[in-house]
Amino acid sequence: MTSAADRVRFDPDGGVLVVTRFDCDTLARLLYMRLVHLVLSRRISRALGESLLFVSTFMEVPARRVVSVTAFARLEDLYRMGTVGDHINGAKLVARKRYRTSAGIFPYGGDWRRIMFDSAEHSPSPLQDYGA
Repeated sequence: MTSAADRVRFDPDGGVLVVTRFDCDTLARLLYMRLVHLVLSRRISRALGESLLFVSTFMEVPARRVVSVTAFARLEDLYRMGTVGDHINGAKLVARKRYRTSAGIFPYGGDWRRIMFDSAEHSPSPLQDYGA
């Protein structure tokens, strides 16, 4: 029997999640970052269209942190972010304002049953259109 790590098969067409964290040292900076992220997320969503499946953002007020989870249908869709002026300007603003950030890209690794239980069951990525 193989380990769960051995059963993970990254599929660039299975979608990716990007998790971005913005650490803010004051409540005012936290609220500012949340507002900026709200405005830019809407603009970026319009610019990317169907390439961007969703953006979900939440605040951890006691920790003074904004966390954004963004889903893309395919890995190549993520690269389109580099062509969106609002995203480029937002990244520059974060650097200029000296927010501490971290982010990670999490690609689809396969059906959960195969990874967890070495099952032969397989279903499409939940980030893919089932009608395709």
